[in-house]
Amino acid sequence: MPRPGPRPPADLAWVSIAQPTPTTEAPPPTPQPEARPLSVLLGLGALLPGALFSVVAALILIFGATHTSRLFAWTSGSGAAAATLGAGFAAAAVMFELSGLAQRWDRARLGVIAMLTGAPLLLLASALDHSQLAGIDASATRSAPTATAAATIWWVALLALTGIAALGIRAQVRATGEIDTGRLPATARTAGTGAGGFIAAVGLVGFLAPGTGARWLPFATAPLDVRAIAAVQLAIGVTLAVAAWTTSSASQGAALAGLGTYLGVEVLVLLLQSRDLHWRAGAVVFVAYLLVLSGALAIGTSLYLADRRLPRRPEPQQP
Repeated sequence: MPRPGPRPPADLAWVSIAQPTPTTEAPPPTPQPEARPLSVLLGLGALLPGALFSVVAALILIFGATHTSRLFAWTSGSGAAAATLGAGFAAAAVMFELSGLAQRWDRARLGVIAMLTGAPLLLLASALDHSQLAGIDASATRSAPTATAAATIWWVALLALTGIAALGIRAQVRATGEIDTGRLPATARTAGTGAGGFIAAVGLVGFLAPGTGARWLPFATAPLDVRAIAAVQLAIGVTLAVAAWTTSSASQGAALAGLGTYLGVEVLVLLLQSRDLHWRAGAVVFVAYLLVLSGALAIGTSLYLADRRLPRRPEPQQP
C-alpha cells in the first residue's frame, strides 16, 4: 500500500476573509475658528446709529435738494450736487444696517471700514471748509436757525460715530478668525482692487484739490460739496478694494447691496436733476467713475450669486 504523499498547501483564502480587515482611521476634521460676535460697541453704538443718521441725511439731501440752505448743514451749490451726496448716504445706510445686524465681526467688517473711511473724511471736509457751515456763518445763523441746528447735529454725529467706531475696532480685531467662504478668484481680486483704486484716486484728487474735482463733476458745486462727494468716492473705492480680498461672502453681500444702492440712486437723481447738469469736457472722469463702478458691481454680483449657489459647510457655534 503506497504511503500518502505530502498534503497540498491549505487554501488560506477563507482565513483572510474570516479575519477582520484592519481599517485606517480617518484623520480628525480640521478645527474651524470660532465665529467672533460683533461687539455691542460697534453694532449698537456705531453701525446702527450710523444707519439712522445716514437715512435722515439721505432723505434731506435727495428730497430737499433745493432747500439745503434751510434743512442741511450747508448750502449746496446745486440740487444735483446735494442729491449726489444723498446717494452716498443712502448707500451708507444700507451697508451700515446690514453690517450692524450681522452679529458677527467677519460679516460686519466692510461696513466698519466704510464708516472709518467716510466719517473722518466728512469731518475733515467740514473743518477745511468750515466757513460754509451754517453754524459758523453768522448770516446763516440769523436767517436759518434750522440750518444752524443741522450743522451742529452734523458735527456731533460725525464726531461720535468716528470715536465710537475707532474704540470698537480697537477691541474687536484681537484674535479674530475667518469663518466664511474662500477668497475670490485671482482675476476678480485684481479687477476689484483696480476698480477700487481708480475710484479712490478720483476721490483723493477731488478731496485734496477741490478746484480740479469741481471740473470733473457735471453740475455746479460749492467747495464743501466737492470734498464731501470726494469723501464718499474714497470710501467707495476703499470698500470695493477691500471687498475683493475679504473671505466673508456675507460681508461682500452687504458691500454689494450698499454700492448697488448708491449707483441706482445716483443714476435716478441725475435723471431727476438733469436741468442742473452741464456736460463739460472734464465730466468724462465722472462718467468713467460711474462706468467702472457699474462694471465692478456687475462682476461682483455675478460672483456673489454663484458663490451662494454652492453647498455651504456647517458653521461653528458661537461661544
